[in-house]
Amino acid sequence: MKNLIVILTLTCLCFFGCDDMNNINQEYIDRGETIYTGVVDSIKASPGYNRVRVNWYINSDPRVRKTVIYWNEGKDSTVVQVSRQDNTPTYHELTFAVPEGAYVFQFVTQDNEGHHSVNTTFSEISVNIYGNRYIAGLNNRPVASVNTTKIVWGDVESVTIQYTTVYYTDDAGAAQVIRVENDVTETPLPGAQTGTAISVVTTFKPLNGLDEVDALPRVYTL
Repeated sequence: MKNLIVILTLTCLCFFGCDDMNNINQEYIDRGETIYTGVVDSIKASPGYNRVRVNWYINSDPRVRKTVIYWNEGKDSTVVQVSRQDNTPTYHELTFAVPEGAYVFQFVTQDNEGHHSVNTTFSEISVNIYGNRYIAGLNNRPVASVNTTKIVWGDVESVTIQYTTVYYTDDAGAAQVIRVENDVTETPLPGAQTGTAISVVTTFKPLNGLDEVDALPRVYTL
């Protein structure tokens, strides 16, 4: 009798255990197969003045029909349609407007059935877009001394400085515009006289940047 009870107990446990396992398996069967499209590759980004240029590759997955680029924590996005002639990797580039700030851009591929790629660290890139706040913090190339004959320049203090421009009106009333390269230490001021206003503007281009921007003018009165 004891053996019979043990056998019945084990049989019931096996029955209910198998039933629970079947329920778990059925849950995954009901969900269907999860399909993902191929991820993007070799993302690069170049910041600009209130804009950004991004480029990337799409692998040989023939199902991919578009790339969706998300930023601002997914609140903003843009869609790039993908035209595939064959199954070879394809190169894509896009330039679009983005307000000044620090962003993480996420790249997601999709097919025509709504399937999408998985998110990985290789499908994201961080970019700092520059704008008016950046310009407000720029300092023009320093002037060691200035008089009616010449400007003596201080050292170039940033690798992002491209050149400096000097503006003034000479004693004949003609506008003078002089471009000063970084290796120039002195700039003559022909036709300048006492009371002449000299405006100095230095042009910058951030590392890997798309656009040159000018610092706010610094004015010297002779």
